[in-house]
Amino acid sequence: MYTMPNKIKKPAMYFSSLEIKNIKCFGDVQTLDLKDSTGAISPWTLILGDNGIGKTTLLKCLAWMTPVEAPKKEEDKVMIAAKKLIKAGIAIETISETTGLTIEELNLEPNDEDESKVKIKPLMDDFEENSEYEKWLRLGDDIEANIKATFSNGVSLKKTPTPVDLVMIGMDFEKVNGELKKVDPIIGGLAEFNSLNLFAYGASRHMALKNFDKNELKNPTYNLFSDSADLYDAEQLLSILDTASIRKNRKGKATKLLKKVKQILSDLLPDIDNPDCIIIHSPLKEDGSPNHILVEIQTLYGKVALNNLSLGYQTMLAWMVDLALRMLWRNPDSSNPLHEPAVVIVDEIDLHLHPKWQRKIRQDLTYHFKNTQFICTAHSPFMAQDAIIENLCVINQTEGKIRIENEPNVVKGWRIGQIATSDLFDIPSERSQSIEDDINKRRSILDKQNRSAKDERDLKLLNAKLAKLPVNISDSKEDLRLFEKLEKMSELFESKK
Repeated sequence: MYTMPNKIKKPAMYFSSLEIKNIKCFGDVQTLDLKDSTGAISPWTLILGDNGIGKTTLLKCLAWMTPVEAPKKEEDKVMIAAKKLIKAGIAIETISETTGLTIEELNLEPNDEDESKVKIKPLMDDFEENSEYEKWLRLGDDIEANIKATFSNGVSLKKTPTPVDLVMIGMDFEKVNGELKKVDPIIGGLAEFNSLNLFAYGASRHMALKNFDKNELKNPTYNLFSDSADLYDAEQLLSILDTASIRKNRKGKATKLLKKVKQILSDLLPDIDNPDCIIIHSPLKEDGSPNHILVEIQTLYGKVALNNLSLGYQTMLAWMVDLALRMLWRNPDSSNPLHEPAVVIVDEIDLHLHPKWQRKIRQDLTYHFKNTQFICTAHSPFMAQDAIIENLCVINQTEGKIRIENEPNVVKGWRIGQIATSDLFDIPSERSQSIEDDINKRRSILDKQNRSAKDERDLKLLNAKLAKLPVNISDSKEDLRLFEKLEKMSELFESKK
């Protein structure tokens, strides 16, 4: 059963790295570095890779590594009680006989620093059945596997942690003859532990209806692991927030948060000029009858009910409202809950987004959620182009093995076509597949030493077809206009022959 952690306090915790071995499709030890090229904790990490190559597995491993306080082991409790008896002057032989501890163990000097630390472990250790662990392990009868997460503690985003600032927790597994024999948590220790403020969203996320009281949605990682991937009903949440604001005479925390949410939505969503374009109605009409349209959006084409917006608009709007309200609930005493430390995991963040949105979403999110570490996956060269200035990694398959490349060979300033045809996406050409087939067919004919009559006919047709293609120019409007002028000059020259 998931239990909501206590409200967050400083120092903040962020992911520094994730290491996995023999988990799902991953074999040898692989490390996901969540720091930038300078070694600082990156506010934005984008993970690229083909479908089915393990991107979602990494995100779920991160979520399962959420640190929780580890209960004291029974032997630790016995040792603590024994030490108190020693201090009280009870004979050590008597204590040994009573507790079962050896005299050597009782004579060990206590490590005050270790005893004063709070022990933490991964949330994954709370699985109730071994079958829950087994489905995460790589196939095989004899397997040693582990998941390890390293966190920075008390270090701000864009700052470089020292070894003292880092703590590692994880899980160790071992299968022998196909049977899971070992499931052990790797325990870490902190002088002061404050629960990680983590929210996770899956690729199937979508706005559901009238689900504010749905109990499972209270778990902030539910969306990533759920088949339904329901987000809170944004219309219902905005209405609740607006009602709370009215009760406080448009003053107080609810009003402040409502303004911020509307500002974020107007920044993120095209065609919404300003926050006032998001119109929230009373649940009741003036005659007392129910109002079935609670939220409308003023667009260039008139007012549109929230539930009639396109899927892209609905999903982005619902996700932002869901995240903003969760951060409010998680930080009830904060004057600015959206600026509190958090980690947000998003699978396929480019889902339903037009390329124009994809190019600016990182900038907008990191501006409004200043102390949030975003860890996302995507398939978009537009987002890859933008993420180069933060932290970019690629999962690829080499010689049948899945590898995580933390520093892919990318040049800042590359155009979209260059990025799409680089190792990031492994697309062979910017041209369509049919054109590429024609080029390859022509090249194959030209390579022949002895061409048949049919080859010559095919070559003539291919030359004529390919000659009509535009030259390889850049995508700037200036170059396109220049190309048009060159075409006109060529036509004029031909007409004067």
